[in-house]
Amino acid sequence: MPCKRCILWLWWFIPFCWISHPVAGQTAPYEFSLIGKEQGLPADEEHAFLFQDSRGFLWISSLSALYRFDGALVKSYLPDSARKNWLHPGFIQHKLLEDKQGRIWITNGNAIFYYHPQKEHFYRISAGNSSQGYTLLHIDPDGRLWGLKG
Repeated sequence: MPCKRCILWLWWFIPFCWISHPVAGQTAPYEFSLIGKEQGLPADEEHAFLFQDSRGFLWISSLSALYRFDGALVKSYLPDSARKNWLHPGFIQHKLLEDKQGRIWITNGNAIFYYHPQKEHFYRISAGNSSQGYTLLHIDPDGRLWGLKG
């Protein structure tokens, strides 16, 4: 009788192994890609935050610039205090946010900016004494921007 139990067990076990084998061998549905000099991202920079907007662009912040990756190439947004509608110099080392209108909100610690995607311009928002510094934290469901000073 012990041999009959062994055969019965094998009769269930072998088909189970045959059926479950393809499931165990499946790959994860994730794709891993590197972005580097070939796509236009400077290799000698420290990059702090990654953010993907609703249009699929990947935004990369750094110590000296902001970059936007479209899946093939990187576009650089270098700060320039002489331009009215542009980023001002400062470390862009904080979280990026997107509001319901598709604007990307950025802070460099000294000021708050938003990027208008249709106009492809940055706009500075005055929020009191900029000597205290800013950190963006959250956009609530009503569209209010929340952050910290100091």
